[in-house]
Amino acid sequence: MNDHFQDLIDNVLSLRRDWFRALADPRRDVNDECGWPVQPEPALYQELFDRDPIANRVVSCLPRECWQVQPLVFESEAADEATEFENAWDGLAQALRGRSWFQDEAASPVWEYLLRADILSGIGQYGVILLGLDDLKKGEDLRKPATEARNLRFIRVFPETLAQITKFNQDPSSPRNGQPEEYLVTFNSYTEQSGGNAVGLSSASMPVHWSRVIHVADNPRSSEVFGTERMRPVLNRLLDIRKVLGASAEGYWKSAFTGLSFETHPQLGGDVSVDREGLRDMYEQFQNGLQRALFLSGMTAKTLAPTVIDPTSHITAQIESICVQLGIPVRIFKGSERGELASSQDDDAWNDRLKQRQASYLTPRIIVPFVDRLIQLGVLPTPQGYSVQWPDLTSTSADQRAGTFQKRMAGLAAYISGHVDTVLAPMDLLTRELGYSEEEAAAILDASASRAADEEEQPKNQTLNLKRRLR
Repeated sequence: MNDHFQDLIDNVLSLRRDWFRALADPRRDVNDECGWPVQPEPALYQELFDRDPIANRVVSCLPRECWQVQPLVFESEAADEATEFENAWDGLAQALRGRSWFQDEAASPVWEYLLRADILSGIGQYGVILLGLDDLKKGEDLRKPATEARNLRFIRVFPETLAQITKFNQDPSSPRNGQPEEYLVTFNSYTEQSGGNAVGLSSASMPVHWSRVIHVADNPRSSEVFGTERMRPVLNRLLDIRKVLGASAEGYWKSAFTGLSFETHPQLGGDVSVDREGLRDMYEQFQNGLQRALFLSGMTAKTLAPTVIDPTSHITAQIESICVQLGIPVRIFKGSERGELASSQDDDAWNDRLKQRQASYLTPRIIVPFVDRLIQLGVLPTPQGYSVQWPDLTSTSADQRAGTFQKRMAGLAAYISGHVDTVLAPMDLLTRELGYSEEEAAAILDASASRAADEEEQPKNQTLNLKRRLR
């Protein structure tokens, strides 16, 4: 029944595509003439990601920019004592890559795996995070539903091409209706190996139950399972860049080396017998051997001026088109230093977009499902509740920090000299106007009060010392 409906949908989509083509221009098929695929296969996106630097940048730019800072997962805001949940989270990475005594949340391998999942899930329509739990007994495989576990032994991340969905939940009464039930995961793909290093490595595909997998789909459409490939909106531009770069390299190869034109003397007329084989052999020796002279009879050899075209303008136009579609500043996309942006407003606007992606996608669709699943499976203790906090992304230069400091000092001087503390309390000034946290503001005020007390005691001590010396 499902196959029948799928055939109907494919027929309708095919009719619509044909209708739009005829409406646009019935005399030509632009996609066919330009070499743009109408229905790209997942293997094409994977190949572009693996071999094309610009396509790889399209997929990885936003994730790498967002994950340049690592979030903080905590249960309680009290910094003096960690909870059981926080201690378990900090020690989560101890067994992921063999025995380790590292237990700090910062620089944890967990964040590197989640970054990898964010990148690989954007190649195709989804990606998966496989949780290696210690709940399986001897003879059991990953097809078994996950039960309560004590430890997370490993994490693996796979793109769509290595984690195919083989079964969906079709129970209308189930909360997982329409969600994947089972995956076929290829643990070691020969396509990812090179140099003969895969000798003896098994590439077997294994069925995996959904409870052992975190499903990650970026840019979800009406489906919560399948997202939009990050390269899809700019695929034509990526293919055009490959054409320009390939044609430029081939054109340089053919034109950069000076060619020769062999011409017979006009006095010999038009019908001249030429020893083509001998001439070809002599030219081969001249071009590729040590022979540096040509012996010609009744002929002259003229050099052909090389013509190499600079493809920069063509590539720049394509990259700008890609950046417009993705909403990424060209300098960021090219990997230029963040301080080289056109203005601080551009930097602020870009940081705002990264913060929005962190809050609306990374936290609810990657971090929270990952942490929740570990709590449900018993790897992490059940907290009263937990929060995810991202550090500030703002990057400032030394000159900008000096300017900010100078303005703050001028404002504080005006605040003190103008006796504004009668209207705005010091704590409110530090937290509301200057952006300090309550803990930081309290520490600043305590240090200021302690210094003021020491200054009051200093004259008294000096007077006592003077009296002692006079005696």
